[in-house]
Amino acid sequence: MVKILILGGPGSGKSTYAHKLAKRLCLPVFNLDDIFWQTENVKPFSQKRSEQERVALITHILSQNESWIIEGVYTKEWVEPIYTEATHILYLNTNKWLRQIRIIKRYLKNALRQETRSQNGSFYALIQLLKWNHFQEKNRRIRLEERLKKTRKKCRFIR
Repeated sequence: MVKILILGGPGSGKSTYAHKLAKRLCLPVFNLDDIFWQTENVKPFSQKRSEQERVALITHILSQNESWIIEGVYTKEWVEPIYTEATHILYLNTNKWLRQIRIIKRYLKNALRQETRSQNGSFYALIQLLKWNHFQEKNRRIRLEERLKKTRKKCRFIR
């Protein structure tokens, strides 16, 4: 039974790493963005799910899968069961500027329709994500370090 939580900021390589690891280990992958955001009949990343919906989705995923990989950037209370159940927690501590470059590359790929799943594709969304990634760096790291204190033994920090 392997339960892996992969954490990191936008553009840190969470999704890429999760999918490569999942292929190697034959495990299902779940993206926390798909739990946080409505995904059906709405513009991508435009409507948040209620906390109750998020908790129900997490409960379903954890109860229906003996092993899994879950990746995302969230640290709020609704993700607590994932942190608790994870056998391994990997934090991709990628340089902020490298993440910014990757976010821009992702935007350009989406604009050229080479990538199907990305932020909603608008230039405004790109600017908002770049700003959030830049200015939330310190706050996100503090929240993550606080959350990971309880689970230190199963954490690995990857640069």
